[in-house]
Amino acid sequence: MTILLYNTWILRFSAWWHWTFWFTKKEDNLVQAQREDNTILSGSRVAADEQFTAQVEQLLSLGYPTMANMTEGVFLDKIEPLRRIFELGSIIVIPEEVVTFAFQLEAVGGRVVSHHRAWTHGDSIEMPDVPFISAEVDDGRGYHDKSPLACMKHFQTNDRFGLSVIEGIALVTHRPKTLRNHHCVDLPGSYCGRDLHAPQLRHWGELILDNRFNWSPLPTSGSASCRARLAP
Repeated sequence: MTILLYNTWILRFSAWWHWTFWFTKKEDNLVQAQREDNTILSGSRVAADEQFTAQVEQLLSLGYPTMANMTEGVFLDKIEPLRRIFELGSIIVIPEEVVTFAFQLEAVGGRVVSHHRAWTHGDSIEMPDVPFISAEVDDGRGYHDKSPLACMKHFQTNDRFGLSVIEGIALVTHRPKTLRNHHCVDLPGSYCGRDLHAPQLRHWGELILDNRFNWSPLPTSGSASCRARLAP
């Protein structure tokens, strides 16, 4: 009887020890995973903050406060609230109500060659009238040989938005290499000429803003898009 009780105690102790060891190890793994996740999130936040700062410095170097008829301090006061909502892959956009698209285009050495210069935003597009963030911007390089109309239909079914003219200028402002290797950026978030033409940015010796038929696919042209437009 004593031996039986002893064996029973040993079995219970062994089961308790194994369970305690497994639970403690699992808890340690969860803590380690949480630390790794926090490290990744912290690293992403730092990288996003650095990217935001670089874009702000680019705007300052191009003279945006002067173009907006503001002091640098006032201009920064309008931009800084965007820092907390800025994500990697986003761009800072200054709307036409603050700085006209013509001034913004000239600041990066571009010019308009189209006789259609009055672009309209798509009916379903709401554009903030204060500085905002275009999040998760794609430059359209993966949409060559697809017309702006076809791309817009694709964006609408995938919760994305075609970039507008002002966002396209912001794209090449913050990512100057976008138009390299003969890549042209269509901007289907804007249109002109009764919705028959989509604006296009290209670099053929110089930065040019032009129009193209929105139903025609071109081998070196793709539509740019974003996931969302965020304002404070």
